[in-house]
Amino acid sequence: MKAAYLFNFTKYVEWPPEAFPDASASIVLGVLGRDPFQGAVDEVIRGRMAGGRSLGWKVFREAPPAGACQVLFIGDNELRQRGDFLRELQQRPILTVGESEAFGRAGGIIWFVMEEQTVRVVINLDAARRARLTISSKLLGVARVVGDKDFGAVP
Repeated sequence: MKAAYLFNFTKYVEWPPEAFPDASASIVLGVLGRDPFQGAVDEVIRGRMAGGRSLGWKVFREAPPAGACQVLFIGDNELRQRGDFLRELQQRPILTVGESEAFGRAGGIIWFVMEEQTVRVVINLDAARRARLTISSKLLGVARVVGDKDFGAVP
């Protein structure tokens, strides 16, 4: 299900031009470290497009270089091992996606929570603005929207 969410995010987010190496570049979805999706993302995005761009999938062992990906999933294990990794990404036009409130507290943009046996999405709009990403009102309308103030400090 989370793999499908990653694909759907690409339909409701706008990136600035500098997020891509060139005007015809694909939107690349990535994961930092071990792939918890076991190929499911690649299967979900195969042959699909978003915003007039094809989609790609890549696993990164280290921080992706500028323009290498536009969506980056960082699991809780990676978050614990790499500490301040998200701080490095905050000013870059990358939609960071995680799976816990700890991810949000660390500066992530979108994370998943379980509520009443259902996966829900939380979006830190301040973090998205820092990354120069525009999130559609359609996505904001189905998410719980928070800001830096909800965590007691501005990163």
